[in-house]
Amino acid sequence: MTSTSPPVPVYDSARPRPRFAELRHFWQYRDLIRLILRRTGKVRYVSKNNNNILRIGTLARALERRFFAGLLAELDGQVARTQATAAILRESAGRLEEAVRCYGRALELQPEFPDALLNLGNARHALGHPAEAVALLHRALALKPDFAEAHNNLGDTLKDQGKLDEAIECYRRAIDLDPRYTDAYLRLGNVLHMQDKPEAAIEPYRKAISLKPAFIEAHYSLGNALFALGNMSAAIESYRNALALKPDHVEALIKT
Repeated sequence: MTSTSPPVPVYDSARPRPRFAELRHFWQYRDLIRLILRRTGKVRYVSKNNNNILRIGTLARALERRFFAGLLAELDGQVARTQATAAILRESAGRLEEAVRCYGRALELQPEFPDALLNLGNARHALGHPAEAVALLHRALALKPDFAEAHNNLGDTLKDQGKLDEAIECYRRAIDLDPRYTDAYLRLGNVLHMQDKPEAAIEPYRKAISLKPAFIEAHYSLGNALFALGNMSAAIESYRNALALKPDHVEALIKT
């Protein structure tokens, strides 16, 4: 009796085995390939001489590679988000250098991650590296042009570099994108006041208060603008509004 060659599996067992976390997904995928081959009238295992079926095997392996590429990309995204979350927790605890490292690891896995770029920019700014912060925030905006928070934070960084006109543009852009962005109104008013334009600062301060009546710093800053304009009674009223919300607000106490 003539011996026959052993069947050749579609999946080549000589190839490196996937990690355990991926193996479960592969077996599900393998079963799907087998089902497709059965329903198209093809057998699961074929002879090396059968070129037609070998092409199907090649296709199956190509599909497998695409499957694993997508799976690994998804896993990288999950790990990147975990690293970003770890960074936020460290940043909240004041551990900025550790947060920077976590954001860096997140971006190694997922370079097009606007939130991580934003937060890394904030951390670099806080650590005294405004030029790096600006570059990171521009990268975030290149990926997500309608990112109101990135425009706002870019305005903060530019303001600290003395680029007040550019900062104003950033705050106005953030407000255009999110008309209820109270922090952007406050910062816009502050920069206008820094430019000796207290009258122009009053409108954004009042807008911030209308959106958030308990906004302590907006009441206090409005008081400063009114004081600069010589409207003492209105300024004192604003300081008192701030004190009603925060009785130990030292600056407002001094000015009342």
